[in-house]
Amino acid sequence: MDIYFYICITFKLYNYINICANQKTVDNSFRKNKACFFVIVVHFYWKYMYTKKGKTKRFISHVYMWIIAIFGVALAFIFVPAGILLYKKNINISFLAIILTIFLFIFLVYYIPSAIWERKKFRLYSASEMRRMIQLGVYGKCVHPTCTTLAFLGWIFFFIFPDLRIFLSAVWFSMILIFWMKVEKSFFLGRRSKFETQEDSGPG
Repeated sequence: MDIYFYICITFKLYNYINICANQKTVDNSFRKNKACFFVIVVHFYWKYMYTKKGKTKRFISHVYMWIIAIFGVALAFIFVPAGILLYKKNINISFLAIILTIFLFIFLVYYIPSAIWERKKFRLYSASEMRRMIQLGVYGKCVHPTCTTLAFLGWIFFFIFPDLRIFLSAVWFSMILIFWMKVEKSFFLGRRSKFETQEDSGPG
């Protein structure tokens, strides 16, 4: 995160030079400075949390996933001009959006209740049972149902509103979700529960 902070400071100095050289760039520089300010806030919040929590616990928290996701979306809406459409709306695209919405609804009905039930039992599982659940249970069929649902929602929103800013936001959001799904799955597969620790510490 440090590299983003220093890039941000350099970028702010460059913007102020532009303002002094040409007053016509004030509006554009103001937008860029808002983005830089957002980078600084995220940077110091990240550094603060680093001193408060362990690395694994901090990294696996969904709060930070949302911070990073919103950060990228905010930059897309700050830097990319509005009104740039990637295609014209037509019946085929609308039909595709409807099909994806129906598929998402079926996905929600099938996966989400099972995923919620499995997550409630995480604390009761031994490490071996947790690995078996992730490999053979609902998480074996879909790595992370909730994140997959959010990714589908992002792309459905793009098909309905084909703006360049929404497209970049959907790409960024999907990348963050895929990365987070892999991190969380690795975390749970490598986790040792207190029950397994008690068994290992027993006699024999």
